[in-house]
Amino acid sequence: MINAQEWLNQNYPNQNQTISIDAKNKDLVGNLIIKDFPNLEKIEVGNNKNLTTIELSNLPKLNYFQTNNCQLTSITINNCPNIAYFNAGNNLLTNTKFLNNLGSEKLNHLSIHSNNFEKQGLGFASKFTNLEELYIDNSNEEKFDQKICNRFYGSLEPLQSLKKLQWLGLAKTDIDSGLEYLPISIKKIGCKKDWSPSDNSGCAKICRELEKAAQIEGVTERLIQEEKNEPLSARGKATWYRLAPWRQAWNLLGEEEFRKQISQQSAQAWLDKYYPKQASKEQEKRENISFLNNISGKNLTGHLDLSDFANLEGLNCSWNQLTSLNLSKCKNLTKLNCSGNKFTSTDFLSEIPNKEKLRKLKLSNNELKENLNFLASFTELVELDIRDCPFYGSLEPLQKLNNLERVLIGNTHVSEGLEHLPNNCKEIYCDTSDYKYKSMEIVKELGKFLKGRYYDVSKWKEDKQNKTVAVVIPLERLFVIRSNIKKFLNKWGKDAEDDWYERNKKKFFNYWKKPQLLENRITELSNLQAPEEFNSYWYTGGIKWVARAGAVTGGILSLTEYPELGGALAATFPFVEVVASQIEQNLYDDKEKKWNEFLADSGEFLDNYHELLGIMEQIKKNELGKVNQALNSLRDQTKAFLEKYDEDDNGVIDISELIEKRKELGTDLSKEKAEEENSQLGDIVLAIKGLEREVTAYRQGSETGEVSQPGNQEVESQQHEVVEIQSFEQQAQIIQKEPFGIPGSSKK
Repeated sequence: MINAQEWLNQNYPNQNQTISIDAKNKDLVGNLIIKDFPNLEKIEVGNNKNLTTIELSNLPKLNYFQTNNCQLTSITINNCPNIAYFNAGNNLLTNTKFLNNLGSEKLNHLSIHSNNFEKQGLGFASKFTNLEELYIDNSNEEKFDQKICNRFYGSLEPLQSLKKLQWLGLAKTDIDSGLEYLPISIKKIGCKKDWSPSDNSGCAKICRELEKAAQIEGVTERLIQEEKNEPLSARGKATWYRLAPWRQAWNLLGEEEFRKQISQQSAQAWLDKYYPKQASKEQEKRENISFLNNISGKNLTGHLDLSDFANLEGLNCSWNQLTSLNLSKCKNLTKLNCSGNKFTSTDFLSEIPNKEKLRKLKLSNNELKENLNFLASFTELVELDIRDCPFYGSLEPLQKLNNLERVLIGNTHVSEGLEHLPNNCKEIYCDTSDYKYKSMEIVKELGKFLKGRYYDVSKWKEDKQNKTVAVVIPLERLFVIRSNIKKFLNKWGKDAEDDWYERNKKKFFNYWKKPQLLENRITELSNLQAPEEFNSYWYTGGIKWVARAGAVTGGILSLTEYPELGGALAATFPFVEVVASQIEQNLYDDKEKKWNEFLADSGEFLDNYHELLGIMEQIKKNELGKVNQALNSLRDQTKAFLEKYDEDDNGVIDISELIEKRKELGTDLSKEKAEEENSQLGDIVLAIKGLEREVTAYRQGSETGEVSQPGNQEVESQQHEVVEIQSFEQQAQIIQKEPFGIPGSSKK
């Protein structure tokens, strides 16, 4: 840093010959005295952040002085009568008295914006009758947030003598009235800052008056339009309004009607006027009023206290300029519309006594910059509108609002949390036309689910859950498992092999009109016996043909089982001559072979079934979407089979448990069409096939599952299934043993 005075003395030692001083951006520090430069016309000392005071003395020809963007707390002016341009903006000046020493008729440009002037009116400027540009606004956002700002307030009336004034910067000050006093020369007024959409300053009232005037019927002048010779100073971070529309409206309506249309009033004053605390006989008492809707659109300002409206159920105070509400005694409130106001905090909502009663809440077009945590207590909300507010963050705080049906969040910065919306929420409005809003992330997520004005959240959730499952489902393994289960079903559910023993058994019972002694349908599994069971059955309970030496007549054998047939002789049957021991051994061997096949096939079946259980266990259960519905159907079928055959409740089926219950399994498989007659294994096969179909349809982009022409994957899958089953059936065919000899022959 450089000492300011030393720098000046070194660089401008010849005072008489110096016409201009350029000290911009020199990193000067301390105090600077510029005096006794008889020919000096121009001084520029801006952008020296550590320069604190300046004294101008005996500078008779000085007409241009610029010292903006420093840290000046004091400026002293003596004998500088010809200054026309004076810019001391964005410093730390607190008092305007130094301006008294400027020439009142010479000054045409005065900029003292973004300082720290004490609270005062505009009287200090009334003497500068030749001013063309006046900037007293607050344009430094950082300083303003720290409450370092100009505190000018009141009316514009002191400026009525400034007949040449064209450009006037007032933004973020508390100047709130007096447009009618401005000279006809005024072209534009800067009264809004781009960095501050929220403006509760007095100047905001002037802005609204200018805006409303431009909207009056018959006004043709444009509020915003570039003027000729517009200075750069009028193009900064501000909205500059033309005064022409206001003047046209004033002249068109006359002062009285104009005031009537433009006027604003305190919200509380309006309430006290139309709903007085001491109601007359003709007026309804505040505590008896249920709905208050006629307060909307009245352009009311400030605070509104409704604590006397204890039984209020519905309030519509939208499209005013309200900044706060008192609802602390409104215990029955179910509908609240606060849209289009100047609320900057949701604290007033926390005072509502029975939040769970509120069904509809509208907060759109306010200046509410916060997350949505304040909504968590409104558990019975049905509709929520927070559009066009700077809300930010996630929708997660809404997850327990189980009755919520519709949410409107367009033009906000709420950018995530769709998955947390309750299942009852079907619609979300997110019409965002400007990419500066983070709610565009929601739009991108919901893009293909637009239905009319609203996005269908339920369809989005279905799709998301479908996608979650469809991506992780091992479709190829499902097909293999289904094929293997179907092989087991087809092999052990088909009719028993028609060997000589079974064939003659059937003939015998059918001949004697005793078919009830047979099962309805004899399958491979229902006909299956363990070797030890067959041996016992053969000797103690089964059908046994014996060669009875004393009872054999003409080669006819007698039947020792089924006494209900009266011990009849089966004379009509062409039985071969056999030896009982030979019959026993051959049948035993055949049954043992079949039994071993069953054990091997059961092991393979249980491996596939348990793999299927494992797949179900690894996928989180969801309810939405056709893929999940198909998956849950398969869960139910596999669980039902487990519950039936898992005797020890350990979550798996041992082969011993399947053997123990093979009679029930045989009954299940004995149905003619296992996949159509509520067979448990048949239902599992159908459920797997249904899941495969829905996953394939989703992956091909058809959520309905109705694909007019199957894709290559599905066709190949179907063809592969046929080949696999045919191959299995060929392998599963048991080579039937030849009968023990040929009827009528003595050969075995």
